Formats: sequence, C-alpha cells, structure tokens
Amino acid sequence: MLEGSEDGFWDWDLRTGHIERSTRWAAMLGYTPAEIEPTFEGGMKLVHPDDRRTSESFLAHPGAGKRGRYNLEYRMRAKSGEWRWIQQRCKVVARAPDGTPRRIAGTHTDITERKRLEEERERLHHKMLDTQKLESLGVLAGGIAHDFNNLLTVIIANTSFMRAVDEDARARATRLAAIETAGQRAADLCRQMLAYAGQGRFVI
Repeated sequence: MLEGSEDGFWDWDLRTGHIERSTRWAAMLGYTPAEIEPTFEGGMKLVHPDDRRTSESFLAHPGAGKRGRYNLEYRMRAKSGEWRWIQQRCKVVARAPDGTPRRIAGTHTDITERKRLEEERERLHHKMLDTQKLESLGVLAGGIAHDFNNLLTVIIANTSFMRAVDEDARARATRLAAIETAGQRAADLCRQMLAYAGQGRFVI
C-alpha cells in the first residue's frame, strides 16, 4: 500500500529519539536514509526557516493534537537545493499507561505540484480582480466624464450668452449664479476624484 501510494513512511520512538524513515521518504528529497540523521533534529535541518515554527510546535506537544493526530504542511530542502512542499500526516500509535506518547508514526507526501497549481490559481484570481478593477475604473471614468461635460456645458453656454446678448442685471445675475453653481459642482467632483485617488477625504 505504501509503495503504491508513493508516500514516505516514518516511525519515531519518543523514548530513544530514534526515527526510522523509509527509502521513499528520503528519495522524494533526493537522499538516501543514511544521509539524514535519524532524529527529529536531523529532519529539521532540511525544513525551510519560515516553516520551522510549525514543526517545532509539533515537537513541543507531540501528543496534544486531537486524538494525537496531525496534518502539517511545510517546505523541505531537496538534495538538488530546491524547496519541496511536504504534507505530513501522523498520529500517536503507542502511549504509556499515564497517556504519555511513546511512538508516533506517519507519512510524508510530496505536494509541490499541488502547491504550484494553487499559487497559479491565486495569481490568476488576483489578475482577474485587477481586470475587474480596471473595468470598474473605466465605468467610473465614463460617468465622471459625462457629469463633468454637463457642468462645462452649463458654464460655456451661459458665458456665451452673456457675451452675445445684452441682458439686464437680473438676467445676467441668474446666468452668473448658474455658472457659479456648475463651477462648485465641478470642484466637488474633483475633490471626490482626489479622495478616490487617496489624495483627499470623502465628505459623506
């Protein structure tokens, strides 16, 4: 069954500290069992520095997991120098009369390809979100351009009328008020755009 699954197998005697590792366990990293010290520390030397806390927490409480079972994922350095993702599944298989763990056994599975595919999916997901953001910005820009164009139309039209037509003071004041209102709305629109760009504050 172990040969068929291509999983590596290990058996850790907590009383002596000795770990028996299968040939497959070492081979998935490019080693032979004899090249790796048969202790917990021997395996830890191959664990990625960023993932050591995961393994060390397991060592601190080797029997404290739910029913003494563990499912961990971390990177280990292969003989070639590359980092391989390993999934470790194990459980306490022997205890002393007081419940203290005496032996833990488990398997190692190379999940590097699965992790690579997960990272690729994550990258594509972020790319899709970026595309959606750009589309949203396009819609937003179109709406802003439309609103801004309406405001400019009010300003330009009223200014043109004031130049072309000799109006009384009241009519002129009405057109000036329209120009001023449009200008204020345009300024508000600019402030909203600056706030959206992170260079101002929204006023609700």
